Order: sequence, then C-alpha cells, then structure tokens
Amino acid sequence: MRYVDHINTQLRAEIADQDQIVCFGQNITAGSCLSGLTRSLPNSSRQRAINMPNCENALVAFGFGLMMQGVNSIYFVKQLDFLLLTCDQFVNTFNMVRLRPPRASFTIVATIVDSGYEGPQSRFNKLTELCSLADVPGYSIANGPDANFVIQRHLVAPGFRIICASQRLFGSEIAVNQASEDVSGNAEITCHGQGKDATIVSFNLSYPQANSLRKELAVNQIRTSLYSVPAVQVSDWSPIVNDVRKTGRLILIDDSRSQIRTTDRLRITALEAGIPCDILPVYRRLSESHISPNDDRFTVDAEQVRAFLLSAKIDTARPCNG
Repeated sequence: MRYVDHINTQLRAEIADQDQIVCFGQNITAGSCLSGLTRSLPNSSRQRAINMPNCENALVAFGFGLMMQGVNSIYFVKQLDFLLLTCDQFVNTFNMVRLRPPRASFTIVATIVDSGYEGPQSRFNKLTELCSLADVPGYSIANGPDANFVIQRHLVAPGFRIICASQRLFGSEIAVNQASEDVSGNAEITCHGQGKDATIVSFNLSYPQANSLRKELAVNQIRTSLYSVPAVQVSDWSPIVNDVRKTGRLILIDDSRSQIRTTDRLRITALEAGIPCDILPVYRRLSESHISPNDDRFTVDAEQVRAFLLSAKIDTARPCNG
C-alpha cells in the first residue's frame, strides 16, 4: 500500500470512531485533498469536515477554542512551515490553555516538505525546533506500523500535539503488516527487529534508509536491531539503551535539518549510562548550503558502516564515546 493511502486509511478509521469531532483546513475535502491525505474524511452530524480559508493563526486559535469547549478537533495543514504563521497561538495561547486539565483533543496534522528541490520549504524539516517553542508533543510518521501506533494513541487524545507526515514518502509503497512493537507503550519508540551485532535507530523520516541499511548489513551476516523514534520528546530511552548494552554498537540515522537533535539526547543518555559502545551518527540528507539545491535522495553508505562495525573493537572497560 502507498504511504499516503495507509495514513489516510488510519485517519479515517480513527475519526469515524469518534462521537464528536471537527476536522478543518484548506481544501481537505476538495481538489487533491492534500495529495490524498484527507480524502473521504467522515462528514456527518457526528464528524464534521470543513474547508477553511487561508488564515492559519486564526485556525489554530479556533482549535484551542474547540478544545476548551470540550470538542475534539484536527487541523490539517498542507506544509509544516505554514505553522510559522501560528506561533503566537500555539506558544502563548497553549501556555495558558495547558494550565487547565484538557477537556478535549486538539491535533495539528502537517506535511513536512522533506524532498530536496522544493525551495525554502525543504529547509524547514525541523519539527523538533517547532515543538521546542512551547514544549509541544510532536510525532513524525515514517512507516506503516508507526502510523498505526501514533494515530491510534495520539490523533484524538486529551490535550494538544503535532503529528507530521513526509511529502517525500507520499507515493512510496510501504509494508503495513510487518511485525513491529511499540516498546515504549506510548508511540515514542518502536522496534522493527532484533539483532546481536549493532543497534540501528532512525529519527524523523529516515526509517526507509535505516531499514535498507539493516537489510544490506544482513547480507554480510551482520545482524542488527532496528528502532524508530516517532516522538520529538522521549520520556524513557531504556528500550534502546538496554539493546545497546547487548550489541555494543549504536548507529544513528537522522534526516532532519534540526539543530536541536533528538539523536543528541539519546547519545547523552548512552554516555550517562556508561554503556560500552561506539557511536556512528549518520545525520544529514540535505546539504549545508543555504543557496544550493539539495539532493532529493538521502543515502547511507552501507559499506562504510559495515567496515566500521567490523573494525571497531568493544572495550568493556571504557564508557561509550560520542
């Protein structure tokens, strides 16, 4: 199934299960329906889908107002960078709203423009920075199981959060029935396979690269664990830390443009835990240049990783280095 179709299916199923919910945004039931993301949303007396004008700051205020009145709502945004127009609301208004027990759910669902040749929009692959402005919970969806875990747990839950999909992956075929586990219990960390030689962890929207790396390493008899981190804020890293204690190797893959990296939080946790491991961070898909086009492709050199894993030796007497 295509990535965008699977997310659309999960969204429709979760919304249809609600007794009272309002979905709103620009052209969510017209035209391409945000490239298919919002196609065929339930629209009845119980679930309303409303096309709204381009007034992003007012629409976020509308969502908070509904939440304060006990009405669940979802605001669908075409691009993540459009939320820059709403910072006053989801920072200042949210900081007042959060002081009260939440009466309902307000979720913003946005698309990250993470392909390369998209102009300035592709530079704002920075969900972490956006969420850091007011400690807003954020989640990115990079594969089928993560879509299930995040949408079922967080799409309509008391309080406020931002959930993001990848424009680059919209037309990609994804596995939706693969054996995966929400090892955190709250869609912060998911596990997609176990191995003994290294632990691969993917952040943001880099799961396809991490999964391909795992398969290429397996050809060379290197068995790896594979974890995905949908959450911007992770409350407990122990599932990954415990796995690294067994494998002794931690490979981090992150395709965001963020300067506030969730990967660094995991590295610090590993250092503080004193686990013996070597870290190979593979961060950037996009170039450092502010003016040059960025390649649409994000590739990880599997041979370089294999050589590193084969040459590195575990020294159990020293802590993990960063």
